[in-house]
Amino acid sequence: MGGSQYCLDTVSSIKAFRRRADASVNWAEPPSYPATTISFSEDETNPDRYGPTWEVPKGRKDGRISKAIETRQLPAPTFNISQLQQSFGQRGLSMHDLVVLSGGHTLGFAHCSSFQNRIHNFNLQKQVDPTLNPSFAASLNVICPAHNKVKNAGATMDATTTYFDNVYYKMLMQGQSLFSFDQALLTTPSSKKLVAKYASSMEEYERAFVKSIIKMSSISGNGKEVRHNCRRVR
Repeated sequence: MGGSQYCLDTVSSIKAFRRRADASVNWAEPPSYPATTISFSEDETNPDRYGPTWEVPKGRKDGRISKAIETRQLPAPTFNISQLQQSFGQRGLSMHDLVVLSGGHTLGFAHCSSFQNRIHNFNLQKQVDPTLNPSFAASLNVICPAHNKVKNAGATMDATTTYFDNVYYKMLMQGQSLFSFDQALLTTPSSKKLVAKYASSMEEYERAFVKSIIKMSSISGNGKEVRHNCRRVR
C-alpha cells in the first residue's frame, strides 16, 4: 500500500479480495480506473477491525519482481530476543519498534508448526515450555497433538483475533502467547516494561503503533518504481 501513489483501485481491489475469501466463491478481477492522485488511510482497507487510523505515506518504490525466497528474511516464530533485535536492527528498527510492531499479532491465525516447539519436546528436561500457562498449553496440545494429521490445524493469535486491540500484550503477560518470538519480548527488562505498558493502555499502544508502522513502511529496500497501477509493473 505504501508504494501505491496513484492507485484509485487499491481499496476496491482489497475489499473485493476480502469478499472472495469470506464468500468462498469465484472472484473476478476489479475493473481498472483512470490513474488519479488520492489520499487514503489504513482503516479504509480494514474497516471492521477498529484500531488506529493514519495517513499512509505515498510514493514508496516497489520492486518489479516477487521472489518467495525473500520471505525468508522475515523473523521466524522461533527467534529469541537477540535474533529479533538483529533482524529488526538491520532494517533501522529499534527495540521499541520491535515490541510495538509485534502487537500486530493481535490479528490472525497460526498453524501448529509455528509453535509446536513450545508444546512438544521443548528441551531435554521439559516437554512443554514452562513459561506457558499450563491450562493454555493443554488447550494447544488438544488442537495440535504430537502426531497431528490435520493440515490446517492451529490457533488464533489472541482471544479477540478479529479486532485490533492490546489483548495480545495482556495474554503475553499471562503466559498465553503462541510463538517463542512473543515470549522473547519478556526476556529483557526494557522489552518487558514496554509489554506491560501497552497491556495497560490501549491509547498508548495505538499512538506507538502508528509511529512504528509508518517508520516500517518507509523502509525502501530495493524498490524500482512507484506504481501507477497497483497490479502492474511498467
